[in-house]
Amino acid sequence: MPEYREIPLNKLVPSDNPIRSFPLDVEELKDSIMLDGILQPIIVQYKDDMYEIVSGYRRYNAAKLIYPPTQVIPCMVMDTPLHADEASFLSAIENVQRVELNPIERGEWVLRMLKAGYTYKEIANRLGKSESTIKRWKDAAETAFSVKKVYESMSPQEEKTLEYIVKSAGKEEPMKEIIEPYEIPSVTLTLIGQYTKDEKKQAEIATTVQAYDLSMDKTQQMLDSWKATPEKPIHEIAQNVKESIYLTIVIPGRISDNVRNFSKEINKSAKETIEWIIEKIMTKDNILNMLKREL
Repeated sequence: MPEYREIPLNKLVPSDNPIRSFPLDVEELKDSIMLDGILQPIIVQYKDDMYEIVSGYRRYNAAKLIYPPTQVIPCMVMDTPLHADEASFLSAIENVQRVELNPIERGEWVLRMLKAGYTYKEIANRLGKSESTIKRWKDAAETAFSVKKVYESMSPQEEKTLEYIVKSAGKEEPMKEIIEPYEIPSVTLTLIGQYTKDEKKQAEIATTVQAYDLSMDKTQQMLDSWKATPEKPIHEIAQNVKESIYLTIVIPGRISDNVRNFSKEINKSAKETIEWIIEKIMTKDNILNMLKREL
C-alpha cells in the first residue's frame, strides 16, 4: 500500500513524462495553501534517491511559490514503481477530473494512451466518461495539431491566403496574432476534422472560423454550404453566413431579402448597405417628416 510521508520540496522532481506541457495556473491554489496548507497529499514514487511526482503538479508548483526548498509537504509514496504510461495515466486522471486540462490537452493525452496500448473503453471507464467523448477529444486534438503544423510550415503564398481571410473578416491584426487553433472549441475542431482530412484545408477553415467568430452551429452551416459548392472560397461562404445572422437580427422578414439583393447591386455587404441606408435616408429632416405623416 502507498505510505504516507512528509518529504522536503527539494527531494521532489517532476516526471520525465509529464502529461501537461503548458504553464499551470496556480495562483488561486497558492492562496488556498497559504491559508489551509496542502490538504491532499501529492502522489510520488521513489526514483534515483529522489521522489518523482506522479500526481499533484499544481500543489507542488504552488508550494514552491510559498515555502523554502527544505519545507516538507505531505506525500503518498507508491509501494510499487509505476510504468511511465501508468504514471501518466494516473496523473492525467486527476488533472482531467479537476478540469486542469483544456480539451486539446485531453486529446493529446488520449493519443498518448492509445499509443501505449490502452483502448477507448479502458480510458473512458477510468475517467468516468463515454467512449464518444474520448474519441471527440482525440479527433479535436488531431485537427488542432494538423492546423498548427500547417501554420508553422506554410509557404509565403499560403500565409498570404490566410491573411486575406483575416482581412476579409474586418480584422486589422496580423493573422498570427489572433488565430490560435488550440482556442477553437473541441466540438468545432472535431466537426472540421469530420468534413476534411486535408490539413491545408483544415487550416483554412480553422482560420475562417476564428476570423469570423463563428459558433459551432454557424461553422456547420458554412461547411454544409461549402460541401454543396466546393468551388466557392470558404471565406465568401462565411461572409454569407455572418450576413444572414446580421439580417435576421437587424431586419425581419422579406425586407432582409430586399437589402441582400440591393447589396449585391452596389457591391457592398449587407451590413455596409444597412449603414449606408441609415446614413443617406435616416437624416433628421426625413425622420421628422415621417413622424409628421404618421401623426
